[in-house]
Amino acid sequence: MRWSRPIQGAPKTVTISGEADGWYVSFSCADVPTELIPHTGYETGIDVGLKVSLITADGEAIENPRHSRRAEQVLEKAQRRVSRRKKGSKRRTKARQTSLRSH
Repeated sequence: MRWSRPIQGAPKTVTISGEADGWYVSFSCADVPTELIPHTGYETGIDVGLKVSLITADGEAIENPRHSRRAEQVLEKAQRRVSRRKKGSKRRTKARQTSLRSH
């Protein structure tokens, strides 16, 4: 088992979930200490838009990466491949596993 970070607080619930790429364990903890972000003295605003992903208060524009649209297209293609396979076949199972990994 690999830990992403140490547990802080008292564990209350544990959720075990199986995904296409392995098993995951999630802990819900109570009494977790909060960490405050140090005060810098600066304030900022962010404008979220459609053409440009966001514009900071300094006027810096950050483009929309559109990762999700490409991922949707790959998933659509994989799901079409699954639907063309005969139910119960090994090829359908293989295509289904590929479609689960693609999103």
